[in-house]
Amino acid sequence: KYDSSSQGVEITFTINKSGQQLTIQDLEVIYDGESHQIDESSIVVNFGNKADGALVITGNIARKDVGTTTVSIKVLGNDNFNEFNSSVSIIVKHKDLNDEDVVAIVKPSYVYDGTEKRPSYDDLQITYNGMTLTTNDYIIEKYENNVNATNDTNKACITIKAHTTDRCNYTGTKKIYFDIAKADQTPRFET
Repeated sequence: KYDSSSQGVEITFTINKSGQQLTIQDLEVIYDGESHQIDESSIVVNFGNKADGALVITGNIARKDVGTTTVSIKVLGNDNFNEFNSSVSIIVKHKDLNDEDVVAIVKPSYVYDGTEKRPSYDDLQITYNGMTLTTNDYIIEKYENNVNATNDTNKACITIKAHTTDRCNYTGTKKIYFDIAKADQTPRFET
């Protein structure tokens, strides 16, 4: 209220509460077996109530496996600011089996004997970020060049493929190369 009695005019006006502004971005990561979360350090109140306790994060604030989690964000109102409500997503994307950091080896060694070599799930060791993948993560899709002895330019191969279920954290395929050693020859002499 402004009183200008010297001029005989009285002016009354209202100051409305202001809206608030935040800087907040979705958190998007590739599956790595770790839990990812939204916390106060990832949200910046650019213009608004910056008092301790004014920022309220609700819902499931963390996500580990592939999918999307929505986190609710609220900045409480006060005498000068209206309450502000928003949301942010935690998006965990599939890890590609063909990436270099997905390491795969065939555990046993093979020697040529004229039969097909078909490593089983138990013969494979596939790891990523300290985790060992299981049959819940992939299937054996096919075998190639797995009968004759191999060399540096011609390896035996097994192809694995990520399961296509919603619960699988992986995608794509990976070729795993392995060796088949030459067999020793044992000459026979007839007398």
